[in-house]
Amino acid sequence: MKSDAHLALKSLHIKATVCAALSTALIQHEELMGHPFLKTPKLTVVKHPDFWALAELRGDEFHIQVSTGVVTAISDLWANALTNETLCTDGGEHITKDIDRLTHVSLVWLLLHEMEHLSLGHFAFTGKMCLTETAQARGFSLVSRADTKPSFPNSIDPNLVEPCLELQADHDAMEMLLDSYSPDKWDELRVRAACISVVMVLIERTDSKQGIVPSSHPKAATRIFQLLGHISEMWSHPAQAIALQNSGALNPKDLPSDNEKKAFVHEVIRPAFFDAVKIAQTAKADNIRTDLGDPESFFQDVLIAKVGNPATLGTLKTVGAKEWAKLVLINEKIMAALGH
Repeated sequence: MKSDAHLALKSLHIKATVCAALSTALIQHEELMGHPFLKTPKLTVVKHPDFWALAELRGDEFHIQVSTGVVTAISDLWANALTNETLCTDGGEHITKDIDRLTHVSLVWLLLHEMEHLSLGHFAFTGKMCLTETAQARGFSLVSRADTKPSFPNSIDPNLVEPCLELQADHDAMEMLLDSYSPDKWDELRVRAACISVVMVLIERTDSKQGIVPSSHPKAATRIFQLLGHISEMWSHPAQAIALQNSGALNPKDLPSDNEKKAFVHEVIRPAFFDAVKIAQTAKADNIRTDLGDPESFFQDVLIAKVGNPATLGTLKTVGAKEWAKLVLINEKIMAALGH
């Protein structure tokens, strides 16, 4: 049996781990946005074995609570996933075996996600003072003020609002964590993508174990579909930024060569899909593995989504892509209502 002193030291280590991740998240936000985060979060690490986190407004203060079980679950999943050829090159070598680093990056993304709920105006839009990761987190909210009943436009199904807001927070948090495209940072990009997938898988696995049907959150496969869809376009982002800066059309000369794009698919995009698959398998989240589908169908769905033609969305095959299509049109209306 572990001594009380050992358990106390472990708890202190977990708290320090989460605090370090929040510090990194705040630095990353400021570097990318050019200004500090609008309201520095007050962080509480709660000693509890289950995986849950929440963001809440208490008056003028923004609070984030994270259970110690979050850190344990992320670290344990990474320790097991690395025995399942996750993050391996074609030669069978791991890009990294540093579980502490992988845990840190996963936590950074989770905290950026919570922060983006505030940045994007989700509290005011929903009338809720607490937004949670896993349903169990609701029992740990300290907000005493009653939620207000929001008034959504008639064209917006209220049952789809929170899943859309989760995808919004996912998107902005992943943009910040993945950072800008660079050919010499492909390994790091793959690592960060896998770290995001770990959190998405654990959220759905936790709710599934509790017998909770995902309602306020999209499926993990849907979130991973959005993640890999974003990554599959990253090679074009520098050229798009140049065009925007020059207020002109995109110049094909600013795009990477065909060889570079093919190498990016081979070394980052397709491996990132299989990393997500192996993470789901390692977590024994068979439903997520099934929802992701086979790679050919998954990436064909990504291509269809890229075109953005509503008339072709009915041809999507994978579960995640279909839910994404269901949410994307509603999300456009929500974004407009939020003023983004």
